[in-house]
Order: sequence, then C-alpha cells, then structure tokens
Amino acid sequence: MTKKILYSILFVMITCQAGYGEKLFRGELKVGMPNLLGFSAEYQLDLPMPGVAPYVDFSTFSLDLDETVSLGISYVGFGGKLYLDEFIGKPGYFAGLGFGRLGFNLTDNGYFKYDDNYNEVKGEGKASIAVNLLQLKIGKRWILGPVTIAIETGYSLGKLDDELTIEINYEDGTSERETESTEDIPLGGGMIGTVSIGVAF
Repeated sequence: MTKKILYSILFVMITCQAGYGEKLFRGELKVGMPNLLGFSAEYQLDLPMPGVAPYVDFSTFSLDLDETVSLGISYVGFGGKLYLDEFIGKPGYFAGLGFGRLGFNLTDNGYFKYDDNYNEVKGEGKASIAVNLLQLKIGKRWILGPVTIAIETGYSLGKLDDELTIEINYEDGTSERETESTEDIPLGGGMIGTVSIGVAF
C-alpha cells in the first residue's frame, strides 16, 4: 500500500513538471500585500525569449468602521514576470517587475449642519487618496494538473497622490470641499508578499 502511494505521488510530480510549460494561462485567488484579497491572471507568451508572462491583479472591498463610517479599499496592478526555467534549469521560479495603485475611499454619513431656520441638514463626507507602487518580486509557482499554487515576495516603493480631497455634500444641495497637499510626504518602501491558488490551462 505504501509503495502504491509513493508511486502515485512520484507519477503526479513527474506529470506536473513535464506539463508545466503547457499550462500557459493562470487565473487565481490572491492573498497578501498589497493585493490584500483579490484576483490575478497571467498568460505566458509564445515569444523567441521564453518565459515572459504579463499579469494583472485586482481587488476591491469595503469595511464598516462604525455606524456611519465605511472604508473602501481597491487595488489594481499590472506588470510582467520572467520564468527562469531556461536559465537555471528549474521549473517555476520567476522574477517580476510591476506597477500598482492601492486606493482608499472613506465615506462618513454622520455629517450635519443647521440651515437659517435651525433645521438639521444631513450630509455625506467623502475622502480619497491612493498610493502608486513600483514593485520588484521573485517567486515560485507549482502547477499540479489543473491547480496552480504560487508564492512571491519582493520590495515595493510607494508614493502618495499629491493631494487628499475631502468633499461633503448636504441634502439641501450645498457642498463643502477641502484639499490637503501631501507633496511633502517622502517616497516610502517596504516588503511585499502574496500567496495564490487557482486554475491553470
């Protein structure tokens, strides 16, 4: 029984490694930073230089911070990976360069003011800002039949938008708008890392 299990595992490993290059499209669920929780897709191109795969990442969701305030977080990224099979003789390892935009949208329904007759007028405040990212990454991908699993890590440089805009719209049609400059906030950087699982075909 033990031998059958070992032979089966060995057969699956050989099959997966032999079929690695044939699985050109990968669609995945991706968890990590800066993607948070979202989707990713890549396609390995048939080029004279082997192993080039453009990719896109996408995620969006919202969190209720309290009774009136919610935070929306979105991420869009794109770039390219170079699989190093032909260069190092080991399948699945890759290096990548990408760009991304991590956005934050804050909504507060708790604003109010009083009109000339001292009646309360409700308002909704919105503030938004995003971080633009340059990413360098390395990783490893396994393709197990139709299933693909990948881990990646790297370093990202980020810069905030030049302005933070806060806008309040009231039910009577009036509005207030305020803009704060963020140009003096320096470029920052930090480690990134994700884990993804999906399908390959």
